[in-house]
Amino acid sequence: ALLGAMVGNAGQETDGFSSGALVGELTSGGPGEKAGLKVGDIVTSFNGYKIDTAADLTAAVRAEPAGAKATLEVTRGTENITITVVLGDLGDLK
Repeated sequence: ALLGAMVGNAGQETDGFSSGALVGELTSGGPGEKAGLKVGDIVTSFNGYKIDTAADLTAAVRAEPAGAKATLEVTRGTENITITVVLGDLGDLK
């Protein structure tokens, strides 16, 4: 499955202590953008699983089938929000 976001490790970009996957770029019209993810958001949970690194998020997304709904816990600034996304598939990018 596909989220449509390029992510990096949050701790490297912020204070060195944060965990999560930092959204660096979104695919225009992709599942993440449609769901309301924004550049700078930090994904800390995917379907209830703690996300410590970008690799954790990538693995979690890939384990889901295209079209699956996923719940993301996201830190945006000082706010914690929940976003529901319908995962896409690589064919959607063509």
